Amino acid sequence: MTATVTTNKKAATGGTVTFFDGKLSLGSAQVVGKKAAKEYKTGTAILTTIVSPGFHAVTAVYGGTAVSPKWCAPNRSALEITGKTISAAVLTAKAIAKNPKNYDFTASVSGFGWAAPTKTVDFTDITANTDLGAAALDPKTASHGFGKALVTNASGAPAQSVVADLNGDGFPDIATANAVFGPSTVAVFRARRMVSSNRRSLIRLDISPAES
Repeated sequence: MTATVTTNKKAATGGTVTFFDGKLSLGSAQVVGKKAAKEYKTGTAILTTIVSPGFHAVTAVYGGTAVSPKWCAPNRSALEITGKTISAAVLTAKAIAKNPKNYDFTASVSGFGWAAPTKTVDFTDITANTDLGAAALDPKTASHGFGKALVTNASGAPAQSVVADLNGDGFPDIATANAVFGPSTVAVFRARRMVSSNRRSLIRLDISPAES
């Protein structure tokens, strides 16, 4: 997502833009200053993030600076994401106490994305090729959380760490200073994309604060 900010009809050189999906904050990005790096443009703020499939109404709010203190937001831009998020189901079967020949099947569904899985789960006996029926997911059992952490050894004795987009791909990377008595090292961990979709969408939002 790219927001183009102008102040007094000129490209802004500072400040922060916060992107919203409705009332949900997607994240913030700093406005590119006068000495823009390669592939960047002065007065723009770029946010790369994961958005769930479906329709979204996105806005970008400019917080202003000391020179142009007024914050402002453009009209909402419509965004449609096609594709599917990753999901997995775990099936358990438990015999009913009063009738051990009958079983209760429970499907635990997990999904990757902002929204919890919804709709139904269909149960099929693939041995007999028989459809056993479908059951709706219980919204009362839905919860959000984090997956298992991927722990990577930074080597040495990491004393300080910095989070920044080191390679300009829009995803935060991590650099650690490994301080030891003797030659020290720096470890760099680059983030990788964790989601794919059928179409990549780019939103451009133009922001122009009122002249002061």
